Amino acid sequence: MQESRTNKKTLILVVLFLTPIFFVPQSFASGTTQVNTFAGGASSITVVSDGNNTSTDLQIDLERNVTFQDASFVVEGQSAADTAGSVWINSSSGDTIWTYSGVGYGDLSHQNTFQTGATFDTVQLNNSSGMPSPILLPKNATLQSSQANITYSPNIDAQFVQVGAVKQMELGDSNGDNQTDAFVFSTLNSTTGVNTAFAVVESNQTSMQYNLTNWTATCVNSNEMRIADMNNDSHDDVVTFTPGSAIMCIHEYNTTSMSYDPYFSVNISAGPIDVQLADMDGDGDQDFVSIHGYFGGGYVSLNSYNSTTGATRLTSNLAIYRWNF
Repeated sequence: MQESRTNKKTLILVVLFLTPIFFVPQSFASGTTQVNTFAGGASSITVVSDGNNTSTDLQIDLERNVTFQDASFVVEGQSAADTAGSVWINSSSGDTIWTYSGVGYGDLSHQNTFQTGATFDTVQLNNSSGMPSPILLPKNATLQSSQANITYSPNIDAQFVQVGAVKQMELGDSNGDNQTDAFVFSTLNSTTGVNTAFAVVESNQTSMQYNLTNWTATCVNSNEMRIADMNNDSHDDVVTFTPGSAIMCIHEYNTTSMSYDPYFSVNISAGPIDVQLADMDGDGDQDFVSIHGYFGGGYVSLNSYNSTTGATRLTSNLAIYRWNF
């Protein structure tokens, strides 16, 4: 840059947010002449502004026909304001010769934008991780503190899966991915297409979405469903039944076809009011715990289940009350 007059004054124009600023010039030329003071010999000057004015207090005397090789400043904010605002240097003819601006620069001494210039960034996460856009920092800057406001917006919770008219829903893990699936049960052919049946609103670890499986037909008279890992293979199985009937319809998960096999049935104590599943004897197979009382004698019945043979065995009946129908 060349100046047309001897000892022309370069002005540092500052727009601040009520922030006193110290300016310290450092090495304005790499040749035989270095300028490291402002006009008048001061090595630093304080400028106070309300954000609506500029200052002509910062002046630098330069010799004629000067070519800048390098220039740097130390700018320090001395108030509670986050930033010193916009800072630039103009020549006496009004030409801008230095400014702290650009896409992604943010505010001086307060980086509040990403490299894109936006004040926020959206990152799509899957099962691994995601990286936001880079953040620019001035050369030789020292980071004093940082903070981020992070908002998580899950896609999966906002997903709707149409299942039709269902009678019952139970939670479990059908595909063994340690994520919760929803088992739905319906007796309406208009919903299932196969009369009484169940389906699974199943999780997908890759897409982080839920999908409805095909409907699996079960015992046509069933109107209750229970979910448990009947054979200890880390996949939940399905049991359907009708209160009052001793027939339990079991569907085991097939890890090869990744679907449920057709049902096979076992018998428990006659006339159950309700049936629950639990591993009562600690062998890894779920057993049938039922409550009875339709014919006057109230009792709890335990039928042990053997997943290898597919057979049940009455273990005990415990009288608990007398029910008078």
